[in-house]
Amino acid sequence: MAEEEHSSIPLELTVVDVYKWAAEIGQEFERLIDTFGADSVTELMPKVVRVLEQLEKLVDRDEKEHNEVSELRLDVQRLQAMYLEKSEHNIRIQKDLEQVDESWKEEAKELLQTISRLREENKQLNTALSSYTKGQHAQAKEISDSDFEVMARLKETVDRQRDTLRAKDMEINQRNLELEALQSQVERLAKVNHDLRRKQAITQQQGKSLVEEKAHLQASLQGKEQEIAALKDRLGLKGDLGDQIIKEELSDMTQPADTSHMDGKLVIDLSDPDRPRFTMTELRSVLQEKNELKIRLMEVEDELSKYKNKLTKSTQTLPGEVYPETNTVWTQTYNPVEDPFMESSVDNRDSDPDRESCRSSEGSLYFDSDHFSLMRDPESEEETDTPVPDVPEPSPQQTQQESGIKKL
Repeated sequence: MAEEEHSSIPLELTVVDVYKWAAEIGQEFERLIDTFGADSVTELMPKVVRVLEQLEKLVDRDEKEHNEVSELRLDVQRLQAMYLEKSEHNIRIQKDLEQVDESWKEEAKELLQTISRLREENKQLNTALSSYTKGQHAQAKEISDSDFEVMARLKETVDRQRDTLRAKDMEINQRNLELEALQSQVERLAKVNHDLRRKQAITQQQGKSLVEEKAHLQASLQGKEQEIAALKDRLGLKGDLGDQIIKEELSDMTQPADTSHMDGKLVIDLSDPDRPRFTMTELRSVLQEKNELKIRLMEVEDELSKYKNKLTKSTQTLPGEVYPETNTVWTQTYNPVEDPFMESSVDNRDSDPDRESCRSSEGSLYFDSDHFSLMRDPESEEETDTPVPDVPEPSPQQTQQESGIKKL
């Protein structure tokens, strides 16, 4: 049985095998304890445990050494493969060098043969040249004087044409310079034109907004003027209304009545269509708002005239450039597009009847902007010769009515 167990032991032990053996030994110890009791294995168990621990350490170290040996073997195999590759590479390089050496030797032989052949050709050419120069010299002596004259005329013609070509080249260069200057001038004028068009578009947009604001203000002003006209129509009737009120109060005084509860109050006939419906405070606020709208309208018209003057000033001739070579001048005139919104009536704002109406009298009423009160025009008051009847001393109610009439 021991031989069988010994034969079953693997050649390379691992930690797992040690743990397996420890489990089997533990089972054997349990059987011994069950059979003989715990005292029979008390001294043996620590020794077996120590042996197993040592065996575990040895197996662990053996595994590490085995891994290192396997890694070293792999390194050796890799180095051997590299050595074989390098040796093969060296062999290939040696063969390439031998081939290069052989090819170089062959090229050297070919070059030597070419040099020898060229030397022979050079000798042949030298002999041919010497014979040719001798024949040409003899031929040159036979040239007549007429041929020399023809050659001289041809030379003069060539020189003259060369001078003409030089002059044409200079003229072409000058034209190119002028063309470049004109192109730069055109680019500059195009840039100026673009800037002016952009400014004109901005000015037109501002003019449109100002015209719209002016129309809005004029509409508001017309509404206020209509309200003021209605108030003037109503206030124009208050002179007659005051006389009527006085007459009614005189007639009421002839009748005995208890007027103690009417002290300090204004009596108004509700059936009278011309009775006063607005207070002086409301009338002053309406007139003040009208004056503010007129002032705003004047400011808008001034701003419109300013933009129009700027547009008229921009219509001018741009500065040109004079080219002294050709005595030419390059100029361009810029005329901005006329803005349909820029009306000529802006400059005639001094003759605006609405503007004059805030400084002069309108009918028999005019507005004093310094005191914010509505007063009658003294020239429009009608002189009456109707005698005033003798009346008793007016009551506080009559005094308040008369003071209101005087203010109106």
